[in-house]
Amino acid sequence: MRAMRSRVPKWWVALNPSWAGTHTGPFLELMSDFFEIDPFTGISTRGVWSESENQYQITRTADVEDVLEFAKTMRNEGGLNRADMMKGPGWWQYASIPPIVMLQMRAKGINIYDPAHSDRMLAEINSHYPHIKTTTGKMGGKVKLFG
Repeated sequence: MRAMRSRVPKWWVALNPSWAGTHTGPFLELMSDFFEIDPFTGISTRGVWSESENQYQITRTADVEDVLEFAKTMRNEGGLNRADMMKGPGWWQYASIPPIVMLQMRAKGINIYDPAHSDRMLAEINSHYPHIKTTTGKMGGKVKLFG
């Protein structure tokens, strides 16, 4: 890791007067970074403070390859289109929504667990996330949600 020059935060100097001024080293660069991986959702969160821009940026990422592969397999299976589903009991899985997509929808004001948001959720899936659909059909209107 190469050494980088960075300004010591004022709060650090107040607690440690000997650190006044500018120091070189990776320690101060790591102080402003935050990294976490949620073991249940697989979402990794990284926060970085930019002293020059005076802002904190949070980035969330996740590996959704398995979810996409599952959805693709389900779409390609026979009998999983809307016409075939309506012949049966009427219950079918429309999409497999990974937690990272839930967060992205939440940022847009869509709560996937709120029945009042089902129209917006389905429109969002159809327009921006068709690859998480487990069927070839399109659906709109009210849906029953199961957690």
